Amino acid sequence: MRRYGKLLADGSRAEEALEVWQDAAEKAPSKEEARRISEDMSVLFADIIAGRDGWKRTPLQALAIYRRYRELLPAGPVGNELVNGLAGEIDGIGLHSVAAAMLDRQAAFRIDDPLMLGATQLRMARMHLDAGDAQQALDILESGDLDLLGPEEQARRERLLAEALRDLGRSAELDERLAQRDEPWVHAIRVEEAYAAGDDETVEAEALAYLAGIDGESPIADEAAGVLLRLAMVRAGREDRTALADLETRYADRMIDPEDRAMLELVTRSPPDRGKSKELVALSGEYVDETRQLLDAVKTP
Repeated sequence: MRRYGKLLADGSRAEEALEVWQDAAEKAPSKEEARRISEDMSVLFADIIAGRDGWKRTPLQALAIYRRYRELLPAGPVGNELVNGLAGEIDGIGLHSVAAAMLDRQAAFRIDDPLMLGATQLRMARMHLDAGDAQQALDILESGDLDLLGPEEQARRERLLAEALRDLGRSAELDERLAQRDEPWVHAIRVEEAYAAGDDETVEAEALAYLAGIDGESPIADEAAGVLLRLAMVRAGREDRTALADLETRYADRMIDPEDRAMLELVTRSPPDRGKSKELVALSGEYVDETRQLLDAVKTP
């Protein structure tokens, strides 16, 4: 049975190999033979979860194997790295709550080091925010387990706290926290808040403050692109074509994502009524399906 399992593994039939080996280990004639089979299973399991040695699997396939055979995880840092890597993949395909649950289990049963525990919980908080569970994120971020983190991670914690308060609609607490900080992300959050409230004057002021802190040659992506697009939407709303053209001239070529660049050009070159459409930019900074359809369908004059 051990040899048969090896043949299945060599034939890229991992799940069948693990099943055969599991059955073989339970029926092994000696403890030594059972130990060798378990070692074979552990090696194959780790290779699949890590996606190494030629194993081609989707994140969901790896997750299924992880859930069924997670007792094969190596002890210590090696096993923790496997969980961290797979959780990152699962998070990357949008299953934020599932990824957070993986890290939660890891924090509860595998991590003793306080610094590693804090870093893991910081990742969990980010995942809960992405999943739309701001209260769960806030509970984690306010935990004392994160107090031992270094300056860089504490700065990330502060930002996540601000985002959680924003998502929960706790504006007074959010304003109090933002007043104590001066990082660029503070301006970005204020832009989001003002844009959602229809406060065009604040969007303009905070977006310009944010963009002023960006090096003149640095790429525009992610958060910076979201700030820039919101500023463009505000200027389109008041039909300030000269100011819109200035944005395109100064920033379009620096935008890394083709969709960001296309969106800016769409807003700056389109007629005023199209620039006001709420479908153009989702408030989260990510493009909704309607926006993608709009980009495909609209012809810029």
